[in-house]
Amino acid sequence: MSERFPPQKAFSTGGMNLKIVTLFAVALALLSVATPYAHSEQLPNDHLRFAVDKYKAGDMNEAAVEIQQALASHPEDPEVLGWAGFIYLKQSRYAEAIPVLEKAIQKGHKSADAYNNLGSAYMSVGNAESAEQAFKRAVALKPKSGALYYNLGNALIKQDRVDEAIKVYSTATKLMPNDASAFNNLAHAYYLKSDLENAITAYTTAASLSPNDPQILQNLGITLSKHRDWSKAIEVLDKAVALDGSNYTSRIALGDALMKKGTSDQAIVQFCAARDLKPSEFTPHYHLALIYAKRRNFPLAVEESEKGLQIRPNDTNLINNLGWVYFAQDKLQESKIEFQKALKINKDLAIVHGNLALLYQKMGKDDQAAVEWREVQRILPKNINAAVSLGNIYFKEKKYNSAALEFEKALKIDPANFHALNGMGLVSERTGKFDVAVKWYKKALSISPNFAPGYNNLGVAYEELGDQQKAVANYRKALSIDPSCDDARKNLDRLNPKEAK
Repeated sequence: MSERFPPQKAFSTGGMNLKIVTLFAVALALLSVATPYAHSEQLPNDHLRFAVDKYKAGDMNEAAVEIQQALASHPEDPEVLGWAGFIYLKQSRYAEAIPVLEKAIQKGHKSADAYNNLGSAYMSVGNAESAEQAFKRAVALKPKSGALYYNLGNALIKQDRVDEAIKVYSTATKLMPNDASAFNNLAHAYYLKSDLENAITAYTTAASLSPNDPQILQNLGITLSKHRDWSKAIEVLDKAVALDGSNYTSRIALGDALMKKGTSDQAIVQFCAARDLKPSEFTPHYHLALIYAKRRNFPLAVEESEKGLQIRPNDTNLINNLGWVYFAQDKLQESKIEFQKALKINKDLAIVHGNLALLYQKMGKDDQAAVEWREVQRILPKNINAAVSLGNIYFKEKKYNSAALEFEKALKIDPANFHALNGMGLVSERTGKFDVAVKWYKKALSISPNFAPGYNNLGVAYEELGDQQKAVANYRKALSIDPSCDDARKNLDRLNPKEAK
């Protein structure tokens, strides 16, 4: 009677699941920066008038010279201070703009524009808390301005106060129903909250208002991908790439959506284009290596993996994947080196311990495989693969009590696990409990009715119980499912030699 072990379920090759990391566009559009006054002829100071005229003519350097002279002669004038702060803002001299604008407000220039400009300066130096306070004062003075609510939303989102930002952005969209940026930022806030449906709705509105904006289309496409709507994501991202083929992130996102939909040929085109745009980026090499590995194009998988590891030599996902590629080619020593390299970087990678365990089993080193499966259980106590695999190993070593404990452990995690049920049947049979074995085998076959070796096992149990008729019936069933089931053929040959032949 030949051995009849339950088949091993291959351990998932961890990093083979795509992990796309994109620079999601926050789209904090240019803040509204308002000029303090509209007409230079209304200004009493000559240097201030000259500064305003130069600004309007687009000569910012001369405007700055004139405003400096205006400040020198009128250092306490709120109008001069307000314009000076504004010109500094336009020159990106944010740190200089802040004290000047604060002084303008202190001296009486308490307009919504002044507070907005001060908030803009604070935002530009990364002080979102102070910007928020300035924008709130501006909103209080001008509550019908959608632009001010938009800027306030930006300050809130920078502080990760997403719920508040959503309310403020929503107000901005009501006041500015034709502003694509407001809807884009509202969508981004929903995205941060993982409210994908509302994010998609807002991005769709933004895209309808600005149909040729590749950034908005990219954001919508990425959100659709996260929502697992691959077809729509591909349609939107394809348009984004058509509008701006030099956008690296859009091509990565499109390649990701294509790969997840199973269109790997087109995904390769996008990842190759992204790789050409940014040769020093890791992501395209990672995804290309992944696709080539799945297609069993191992030379290209190795090539892209090695290029990726030149960029990120300690990326354990890619190291593990490269080990899997070698394993699939029966290059077991090379595979072992990669798996061990990954574990040297992080000893708590259950996926790598599992793959290394499978490698040792393939090499016939069950004792070392058991060590690795126990490591998997240390990290993931409820891992079914580890419990079933350890049960198999203990069964082969005739440690039936230990095998039963592992199979029982698997069944506590998943009572319908076919491999553990079949394993319990084998343990019961080997310990002489043939009637119990029949129950386990029947339960296993109720879950996996096309497993030919299971019918052979059931036939053996019936044969041990002296019921040759049921034994023969189950051997026949095994052969009807799989004519190459040698165990069933040999067993039937013993009972009905003519039929087996």
